[in-house]
Amino acid sequence: MSFETVLCATFCDDVRQEVGSKLSYMGVYGPNLIVQSFPTQLLKFCCIFSLRVPLATVPQLVVFKLLHDEEVLFESEVVPPQLAEPAKAPPAIQTEPRIVTISAVAQLVGFEITQRSVLKARVVVDGQELHGGAVEVLAEP
Repeated sequence: MSFETVLCATFCDDVRQEVGSKLSYMGVYGPNLIVQSFPTQLLKFCCIFSLRVPLATVPQLVVFKLLHDEEVLFESEVVPPQLAEPAKAPPAIQTEPRIVTISAVAQLVGFEITQRSVLKARVVVDGQELHGGAVEVLAEP
C-alpha cells in the first residue's frame, strides 16, 4: 500500500496541553471565521499543523507556515530525526501504511484583521510546498 505526504491543519481559538500528552482544541473553525465587523482583533487564534509522511521518505527539512492572505504570520523550521525503518512484519500483519506525523502549533495573540481575508496553512517539505487548508475571515452581514 502506498501513502502520499499530506498536510492537515485545524484552526481554532485555543490549544491546551492536557495530562498524558493530549491536546484539547477549543473553538474549532470550519471554512469560515465570522466576526462582527472590520477592523477586529482576535484575542487568540491557533493553527495546528499535522504533516503525515511515509516512514520510508522522512524529509530532511520541514517548514510550517501560517499565511494571512500572502503575509507570513508564523514560520517554524523542523528538522525531523532520521528514523531507521523497523523490521518488516509478515505481509499478513501489514495492514496499515507506516507513517510518521510531524506537528507544530501556531498561536497568535491580539491578532488584528482589518478586512475580509484568508488564513492559510502551508508546509514546505524539502523544497516542495503543500497546502493544508484555509479559513476565510468574514464580517456578519
